[in-house]
Amino acid sequence: MRSGAHDEPDTNNGTGDKYARRRRRLARRLAFVVIGVGAWSLVAWAASRALIVESDTACESNAIVVLAGADSYQERTARAAELYHHGCAPHIVLTNDGVRGGWSQTEQRNLLFVESASRQLERAGVPPSRVIVLPQTVSGTYDEAERVRDAATERDWQRITIVTSPYHTRRAWRSFRQAFRDKQPDNTTQIYCRASRFNDAAAVVWWLDARGWRDVAGEYVKFAYYFCRMTDASFH
Repeated sequence: MRSGAHDEPDTNNGTGDKYARRRRRLARRLAFVVIGVGAWSLVAWAASRALIVESDTACESNAIVVLAGADSYQERTARAAELYHHGCAPHIVLTNDGVRGGWSQTEQRNLLFVESASRQLERAGVPPSRVIVLPQTVSGTYDEAERVRDAATERDWQRITIVTSPYHTRRAWRSFRQAFRDKQPDNTTQIYCRASRFNDAAAVVWWLDARGWRDVAGEYVKFAYYFCRMTDASFH
């Protein structure tokens, strides 16, 4: 007489197959996540690098123009001072966005960011006589470009180098070229662009923090807005 034990189902084998299927599904999902993150990182890098413009030519200009930026003026002025000491230009131009920073114990008031930028340049070894602060308050990049254009025309500057944050360079360069082209159809003033220093790894991981979304994704929104305004005849 046969033992009934041989007639029982192999539950251990069934459980093992079930766990194996789960492991395979988990492995596939993990592979999709890894591939997705890798692909997105590549797209993020390309999107951020596409915003960065730097002139390849040697920096030989009549003036270095530091664009206003309340939370970016330190890195921009530091880059401008570096270029000045390398002999890029004999003057540094600052624009004034009218925004004030924190309280100054020395001045007993809230300094304008343009004032803080002037002081930073002086601490970096740039003589105050070499710093030109444009008197008008500016409201945006194109407005800055127009004010600088007027100053350049008045002083007969043939070459200027603008300094701004990396992700702002393409829009700034386009804005300045357009502003000068509006008054100088023959393009007598050459516009060069230099970005402030930044960690190149940030071009890959910018999407991991809120400032990255503001600087990169937000810049594309601003770029589209500026492009529409520049192509609108009523804008000029």
